[in-house]
Amino acid sequence: MKGQILVASPELLLDEIFSKTVILITDRHDEGTVGFVLNKPLTVHVSEVSESLKNLDYQLWEGGPVATENLYFLHNLPGIFDENLPVTGDIFWSGDFERLEQLSRENPGILNGRAKFFLGYSGWSPGQLEREIQDGAWLVIDRPDFDIFNLNPRHIWAELIHRHKPQWDLWRNAPSDPALN
Repeated sequence: MKGQILVASPELLLDEIFSKTVILITDRHDEGTVGFVLNKPLTVHVSEVSESLKNLDYQLWEGGPVATENLYFLHNLPGIFDENLPVTGDIFWSGDFERLEQLSRENPGILNGRAKFFLGYSGWSPGQLEREIQDGAWLVIDRPDFDIFNLNPRHIWAELIHRHKPQWDLWRNAPSDPALN
């Protein structure tokens, strides 16, 4: 599953957390599965949540409902950071905040279009995600067929539904609360 994309099915339209989400699975191990929501921007920037990263005026994203007080980041600069967990292709998950702080002072623009910052993550216990997929809650795409660092968060869910599951096209323009339709 690592490196795969989850697209929330129409069954999750009433779910306050995962409605119309697109998630990149970044790790899978004995304790479960971890991923980050790619299409839920927050109204704050990295510079507003970390004094040591005050020069990084990058958009923050809601990574999921777990550990929402923690900052995480994905990037495609493997030679820049010492600590990298390969996710897929040229996407890496890093926890090298010392190097990130250094970059924020020396060359904060190097991350433009090449990194994505999250508060929190999405997590599943062993077997939980597999059951949700089997129950039809998620469409699984083998690997990202789009640039995760430069996507349009308002349209990516509908675009992926249209490309990979056209029988769900009816739901592409549904309001967040179908009862309002």
